[in-house]
Amino acid sequence: MARFIIVWIIYCLFFNAHTLASPLLCSKLSAKYELFEVLKYHQSLAILRNLNNESVQFSNWLEEVKSHETKFDRDRFSHWKASLEKLAEAYLDSAGVAFTKTVKKVNLASLMGSALNLSDFLVELPLYQTTGRAGADAAMSSINESVHYFKSSPLKTIISPLLFIEKPDTFGYFDHRKDEVVLSTFGLFQDNLGISATVVHERQHGIEHFKLVRQELTLASFEARSSQASQKAYSEFLQLDELEAHFKEKKEFEIQVQDRSKYLPPELESKVSAIRSANLEEQNQALRDLIAKSRGIIASLQKVIDQKVAAKRIYFVGEIRYSEYAAPEGIPFDTLIFKTTAPNEEAFGSLFRKQLEWAKSRIDQIEQELNKERRN
Repeated sequence: MARFIIVWIIYCLFFNAHTLASPLLCSKLSAKYELFEVLKYHQSLAILRNLNNESVQFSNWLEEVKSHETKFDRDRFSHWKASLEKLAEAYLDSAGVAFTKTVKKVNLASLMGSALNLSDFLVELPLYQTTGRAGADAAMSSINESVHYFKSSPLKTIISPLLFIEKPDTFGYFDHRKDEVVLSTFGLFQDNLGISATVVHERQHGIEHFKLVRQELTLASFEARSSQASQKAYSEFLQLDELEAHFKEKKEFEIQVQDRSKYLPPELESKVSAIRSANLEEQNQALRDLIAKSRGIIASLQKVIDQKVAAKRIYFVGEIRYSEYAAPEGIPFDTLIFKTTAPNEEAFGSLFRKQLEWAKSRIDQIEQELNKERRN
């Protein structure tokens, strides 16, 4: 999600809280929205906008500290952290979201390197797990679908307003070890404006993981890794359900465009429309790249099956078995992985073949839908 950061910052420069809160916008909304809910939506988005502006300034200051352009100040850090925490809670309250607050301790000294000139500096980052129904805020309403997506294995949603301290270029991620979707307020802001669909993307990773655990058909069964460092997206590590998540995000993004447009005044709609078009084109390009890489990975794993190649390494992460194979020449990865919860070797081989055959057809299906959209 790093590709959206520059676009987001540019947008923040011309978007102001007064415009968001203006009741004059109500006349432009669909009749299905009651006046109270509309005003509530704009209030939460105004708070979120302020939260994100402060987050950008805080993040930029930390980058200056890290690059030794300015000195670290504990008091300034603590004040800024407390301010963002207060804004985050005001946003969640305004959006009508019930939450449970916890904290995560991180060693800022290890994250900042030599810039702090300290061996240890533990800080507590606030985390907010959504526990109740969301209000009129569009992104939070989408999050609500995640709270108890699966009755037997609930997908938790965590809002992390200071995620940029740990992961500067991340808008959100799915943690399969905890069944958690972790979201930054950057991602929530963009989702509300209709220029991304971060919530849907990360939630799809959670859905695919649950399919994997239950031995259902899913592209999450396959991974590829490379030992070669690269700045290109998905060149060092690729789990094939990225294709599924990007495809779902694109579909949701297209649906959201018209809905989110209702919340924007005419003078801003053209500017936001340009951002949406650029992001949509990036999504299309990402999907084309993922289709090509996924096909190469699946074809290589098919050779593993056909030639009865033994796994070079087998290990377990929880109940999931990871079987690693040396990647053949011709694809930009060193290691290919098949993951499953199959109980024995016979079930493993059967499910491996079944997942491969299904993956081929699923990749073809996604490509066909993209080509059909392009022709239309």
